[in-house]
Amino acid sequence: MLKLVRGYFRTTNKKGLQLNSSLEDHGLDSFDSIELAMQVEEDLGYVISAETIPVLNKVKHFVNYINQVEQFKEENHKAPLA
Repeated sequence: MLKLVRGYFRTTNKKGLQLNSSLEDHGLDSFDSIELAMQVEEDLGYVISAETIPVLNKVKHFVNYINQVEQFKEENHKAPLA
């Protein structure tokens, strides 16, 4: 996820980006969150619902979301509904 956010063209201070970094601290806004969510879907195969995107304000929020999806898959033997 760090690589994906660092590679996003509008991210500032790419070297300073950490899991705990807020997107806002790196020049990103809510529209960029949408773009990042679409990139996560395209590159990693995780669909993030429009209702979830507004709470993904830090890199670790994206990581936590992906971990929760993986845990759900493991426990239920299917992907959650997006």
